[in-house]
Amino acid sequence: MKKDIRNIKMKEGEDPVTIFNQILAIELRYKVDIELDEKLAIVLEVCPTKYLSVITSEQMNKGSSLMLEDIQEAMTRLYRIYQFAKVATRKKMWTKIMLTKNSGCLGLFAIIAKKLVIW
Repeated sequence: MKKDIRNIKMKEGEDPVTIFNQILAIELRYKVDIELDEKLAIVLEVCPTKYLSVITSEQMNKGSSLMLEDIQEAMTRLYRIYQFAKVATRKKMWTKIMLTKNSGCLGLFAIIAKKLVIW
């Protein structure tokens, strides 16, 4: 079981639910309940650093009534914000492309990855 816990991973940009699913899978496989403190330690060790402030804030707000679901919800909210920001950035880029195209310019200009691209 300890080996499986050490193998829990979360990649940068991955949905945080993956950590909690891996913990649950270990609990089901070995038919044990991992203590909340140990689960929190696993999450803190495995998660990317961008989630640490959200986890800390949730711990401070909930205090002794903190549940693992609270951590999962906070991490998921932050993950969705990052995903929304990525989509919003793409939409802005395509809006600029369409505005440039429709303005009667000879070339279609778009700034992609800080490079000027001409179509």
